[in-house]
Amino acid sequence: MFARGAFDAESVRGTSTALMAQGLGVVLVAVVRQLVPVYYALGDTKTPVWVSLLDLLAFVAFAWGLQHVLGGHMSVSWAVTGSSLVQMVLLAALLPRLLPEVRFGAIVSTLTRGTLASLGAGAIAWWAARQTTHAVFGVHVALIRS
Repeated sequence: MFARGAFDAESVRGTSTALMAQGLGVVLVAVVRQLVPVYYALGDTKTPVWVSLLDLLAFVAFAWGLQHVLGGHMSVSWAVTGSSLVQMVLLAALLPRLLPEVRFGAIVSTLTRGTLASLGAGAIAWWAARQTTHAVFGVHVALIRS
């Protein structure tokens, strides 16, 4: 799907792996986008700014540290995901000081069940994709074969 004859297999592999790394961070960014307005609604405008600064520092540290292991675009992709995780954890961990009635146990329980269900569905989808081929736009493409 990514190649279309214009890129070699290594370019396609690098792009798809980078997208996978960033795809993992989408959920984290979505959670951050929900947590930041809570702070503003509670009158705390400083905490999200400080956490964003720490997020930036985490991004730089991850990107620099992973550059030697993964190289270029892969280090940036994983740094985005890693720093988003840092930002989400910090915002969630600091929230009870402003909102002590938050029931994090129930939230974590729901998150765990949803994650396990998603992993199960993903495993089934992966298996099905490995077993199936489809004709896409008249081109016979084997799904997820590498």
